[in-house]
Amino acid sequence: MKIEKIQKRLEKLENEIVSLKKEVLAYTLNETKKKAELFSPPISQPATPIEKPKSREWELFLGGNLLGKFGLLSILLASVWFIKFAFDNRWVNESGRILIGLSIGFGVSFAGLRLAGKNFRVLPESVLGAGFSIVYLSLFGAYYYYDLFSLSETFLYLSLLSVFSSGLAYWIRREILYIFGLIGSVLSPILISQGENSYRFLFGYLFFLNMIHFLITRKIPWIVSSFLLLISNFTMYYFWAEKNINQSGFIVPFLFINATYLLFLYEKIFLFPKLSETTKDTGAIFTQWNSIFFPIFLVLNSLCFGFTGYYQIREFYPNTSAHFFLYGALLLALLIHFTRKKSKFVFKQQDHEIFETVQFGLLLGFTFTSLSDFSEDNWLTFSWISFAGTLSLLSVNLKNIQIRMIAIIFWMIALFRLYFLNHIDDVDRIFLLNERFGLYILASLFLFGTYYIQKNKTEFELNRGFIYMGIVTAISGTLVDVYHTVHNEHYRNLGYSYVLAFYSSLFLFFGFKYSFKSLRIAGIIVSMTLVGKLFLYDIWTMSMIVRIIAGFTLGIGFVLISVYYQKFKDKIAISKNVGGLFLFFVMIFGSPLVSSLKAETINTKGYRYYKEIQISKIDPKKKNTEEESIVYGKIKLDEDIVRHSGINDRRILHNGRVVPFISRNTLAVPGDSGEIGIKLLFEEKIQNNRNYVLKLPNISSKSRYSSIFATGLGEYEVKGSIYLGKNPEDLRFGSEFTVYSYAGEDASNQIHFEARKEDTYVRIETKSPVSLTFSKATYKPIIEVEEFKRVLERSDLEFGFNADTKSSVFYFRNPMKIPVHRVVLHIKEKKYQRDVTVFYKNSSKEFESLTTHTILNKPNTKSDTNLVFLNPIASELKFEIYDGDDLPLTLEKMEIFILQEEIVFPINLEELEEDSNRDFKIFYGNPYSQKAEFDFSKTFSESVSQQEMIVTEEHENENFGYSITEPPVSTWILRAFFFLGLTVLTFLTYKVFRFQTSAASKE
Repeated sequence: MKIEKIQKRLEKLENEIVSLKKEVLAYTLNETKKKAELFSPPISQPATPIEKPKSREWELFLGGNLLGKFGLLSILLASVWFIKFAFDNRWVNESGRILIGLSIGFGVSFAGLRLAGKNFRVLPESVLGAGFSIVYLSLFGAYYYYDLFSLSETFLYLSLLSVFSSGLAYWIRREILYIFGLIGSVLSPILISQGENSYRFLFGYLFFLNMIHFLITRKIPWIVSSFLLLISNFTMYYFWAEKNINQSGFIVPFLFINATYLLFLYEKIFLFPKLSETTKDTGAIFTQWNSIFFPIFLVLNSLCFGFTGYYQIREFYPNTSAHFFLYGALLLALLIHFTRKKSKFVFKQQDHEIFETVQFGLLLGFTFTSLSDFSEDNWLTFSWISFAGTLSLLSVNLKNIQIRMIAIIFWMIALFRLYFLNHIDDVDRIFLLNERFGLYILASLFLFGTYYIQKNKTEFELNRGFIYMGIVTAISGTLVDVYHTVHNEHYRNLGYSYVLAFYSSLFLFFGFKYSFKSLRIAGIIVSMTLVGKLFLYDIWTMSMIVRIIAGFTLGIGFVLISVYYQKFKDKIAISKNVGGLFLFFVMIFGSPLVSSLKAETINTKGYRYYKEIQISKIDPKKKNTEEESIVYGKIKLDEDIVRHSGINDRRILHNGRVVPFISRNTLAVPGDSGEIGIKLLFEEKIQNNRNYVLKLPNISSKSRYSSIFATGLGEYEVKGSIYLGKNPEDLRFGSEFTVYSYAGEDASNQIHFEARKEDTYVRIETKSPVSLTFSKATYKPIIEVEEFKRVLERSDLEFGFNADTKSSVFYFRNPMKIPVHRVVLHIKEKKYQRDVTVFYKNSSKEFESLTTHTILNKPNTKSDTNLVFLNPIASELKFEIYDGDDLPLTLEKMEIFILQEEIVFPINLEELEEDSNRDFKIFYGNPYSQKAEFDFSKTFSESVSQQEMIVTEEHENENFGYSITEPPVSTWILRAFFFLGLTVLTFLTYKVFRFQTSAASKE
């Protein structure tokens, strides 16, 4: 063993000696060459002649390429014309026609292959493409027009043709031929579609095409065909989704969206950059544009992924659409992280910079879209501010000017929303301790922090703009808070002055203490603004007491500022940096320019109450002739159901399965209709006019008079007016009328009007000398609306004040979505007359005006605080009472009235033969439930017979509890998941760019 080791070591030493000899010899030869060059005279090299572009290239293009393609087009058109001529003259039957087409197509294809075999450069792929197109159209015609092939057989043939053309394109390295085959492959399922929603097959087939494309492009750098396939994927998905997404599942399309996105990413990021450097003839088209196509494709791929994924998520899981964009942002962050580790093996330095710039922009776009989709109102403003602030702080920490410029754009968007679009309900809030002021302060802290961290690190000219915008935001937020919390006009004006004085003192103090010029400049500007406000506005509008207070306090403050400036004037330094002020003015003046539920089993645990429905004995007369086995039952919703439910959370179940139903208002008709004689009390003739006074007999309180019959002698036409009232001295106008009798028995002798319950006397004034006889009056029943009352105390409402309109505001949030028909306000004051406007929250979650009414309470006048809505409103209500210069009214309570409703639902008689099948229940009391939508509401006819059913007493659901998959628990899970994902995304983004900064510093 020792001898073998010694022998191996000797061999190793010999190899090393041989290697050293070679290196010494190479070094000696190199030195000798250098000396020879040093002492030898320079030899002039002949200049390399510059090749001039030859006209031969243009001649080859025109004669060998363009003319050939025109010739192929002519052959194709001639073939079509010849075949049509043969068809018109019935030279061949249907099979013959297809056979001719296939023969021509394959013949042209064979010619293309022959040309390729003889090394023609441009023509073969065009000839092959034309031939395959003829074969393709022939196969399609055999199926579509003549039914020669079955559907599956045709698709098999078309698929084989597409695969063959793709393989051939790969073999001869011609992308244009592959594009011909790809177009045919994509069109195949469209042209042979029978209108069925075979989405699993469709997306499986498209994924198969994408896999073939991936296998080809992992060897050859083709990008134009990638664009075509990407656009095809997007187009096919979009038109499928527009028609069939609601009748399809979620998993298959969503997996297709993710798989194709990742395939394109992997191919274009890890394979395409290296493949595009090859000097071999790859047959790709427009290779000179690859440097432009590459970033455009990355952006287009991510945009298609974002749109299609969002569309899919929105239809099936709308509450998670923001999470999808967050998921996309996480993918992009991971991609940046992984490519950075392998950048030396994947990209050139220039390509890597382009890639990272594009991907980082997409990452920010996805994140911003996720925040915008997830949040609303104040939370949306908060998320935008936090996003812009985090981005600006990240740019400072990484010393990245590009990121900081992007952060400035996001800051403009966030501040524009904060200043102009962040509307908050006018409820009472504590000064400086509310979410509105908190948002302004948050934005200011981010802006101050951005400037403070980087003020001594970089020479970025717009850095000072961050502190100036922070100052403006802090002052604006405080002034806005004063406006919304101080209701007295004079004290509000004084509050503005104190806010400006406070910030002026604060900025000057810290500016002098820390030699901070920007703060000193801000303090001076605020002070001068305060001086202008005091002398140009305050002294002319404030009351005398407020004017005195303002004059003394602000005057003393101005004097102290002047003294302070004189004392510390040595600390004042001159700076030539005006970039920050430029950004300040740009931001100030430029910001405004930026501008089904189905009838199936459901989980009833979330419904707090239920009632059993007793199915009474079916009346044979109630059966419907069209549907012998169906009876329509109806139940009236009692006070228990109305009190504990809204329009969204009512469900009727039969043996655990949902029964479709419709809801409608109930009407009561308690009175009678008929005719009755009336008494003429008085008649007088004044020139050509006649007046009559009639007395109406007493009728049931549930009925009202509706018309009076009036007749005259001969032919006549009488026009007049009718007045009604409780007594002859207090009559109101009823209506105008015309009664007539013409030749030919054409007559109208009925005077119509709308009477009230207390109307007893009638006065009729006519403009004709014709004497009328009043024989009888008609009456009809009063259609009464049944309603329930619910009392809302002050604790059930939210109160505020609108300083712009000088009006009191209060809100009824209506969490149960109760359909409110009318509202009665109970005001504490005894004398008032105010206008009140009622707003409701529409589907866009914006308050829209519903009605305006005058409420009043006067001596000798009946109080009127009843607000009636034309249609019941089942959303939030906002009431705005315009006070003007009067003191606000005191609302003690509010009564809301809900119309009684009834529910109509179908009952299958065949299922009621057994007693166990009579288990009908109505569940309610779930404020998180969505409104049910049934086809029954569109197909139900009011003419069908209906039978009254009975509901029993109310029961509490013994299984009540919120599921983890339903609100409100699921809502909190979504929130937690969203913020967890956001945290992970932030960590990955910071890690990636921290690594970039470390690498740059080492270099």
